[in-house]
Amino acid sequence: LLQDLALDSLLALLQQIVISGAVDFPELLSLLRQNLEQASASKHAIENLARCIAVITSVTTPDNLQAVLAETLASLDGSTTPDDPVALKKVQLALLMSGDLGRIIDYSSMDGVAEKFSVIYMGYFESQSEELKNAAAFALGRAAVGAQSTFLPAILQALESNNQKKQYLLLSALRAFIQCSYQQSGGEGLAASLPVIIPHLENHCADAEEGVRTMVAECMGSLICIQPAQMLEKVSKMVDSHASIEAPNGTVDPADTESKKNSLVCWTIATSIKLAIAGKADPIQMAN
Repeated sequence: LLQDLALDSLLALLQQIVISGAVDFPELLSLLRQNLEQASASKHAIENLARCIAVITSVTTPDNLQAVLAETLASLDGSTTPDDPVALKKVQLALLMSGDLGRIIDYSSMDGVAEKFSVIYMGYFESQSEELKNAAAFALGRAAVGAQSTFLPAILQALESNNQKKQYLLLSALRAFIQCSYQQSGGEGLAASLPVIIPHLENHCADAEEGVRTMVAECMGSLICIQPAQMLEKVSKMVDSHASIEAPNGTVDPADTESKKNSLVCWTIATSIKLAIAGKADPIQMAN
């Protein structure tokens, strides 16, 4: 399983193979797809294979690009979940590839493509397959990097109008967007999006579902690593405004809704700080 610099080197090599014409794009695409059976034993291997296909597709001719997009949209149309395990892995690969391709190229510049993928990704949140749900969330977040004006508002709007299970997946997509944006353009690339993202994270800091709160904490922890000064000031203010907690004998009375909410918010913020430290946030900023 390649990762980090080894994976980046392979992606750069594949990119140059297509640009130079050393191997015909359809032949290379077919060769990569044939590796799905071997890759299907590992989630990370499928993700790596999807990245390989995405990177060669991003530098091929416009006609080849359109052909791959048309094929991918047709294969994912209706957001159906195959019963056959092999077919399911093909759908998983198509989802992951489409998301990574959307990270590289702007789907919103192509007539109707971003909107179609948005419907497809959200549709797979209803799948019976956890692999396809997670692949759709991951793809949605990564595609939002290339077409932020289309996908990010869709993620945030859906976050406020869905059940907890879908909220978890939407927050997973948001986390993928945050982390991928940082990898692609650095912390400054996310600065303009913070005022839009933070209120939605704040809304879910006191969610009754621990999984949702944990995902909020992961998003906030990533943002603290990326924009430490701005985010630490924000979470400090949040702690101050939710500091009133009545807990006789160390336990919050379930009937005390204010203390219960405040304790959940503080738990989420404490978890985000812990994750930020694990993610190697700037220790000088953390100490201030």
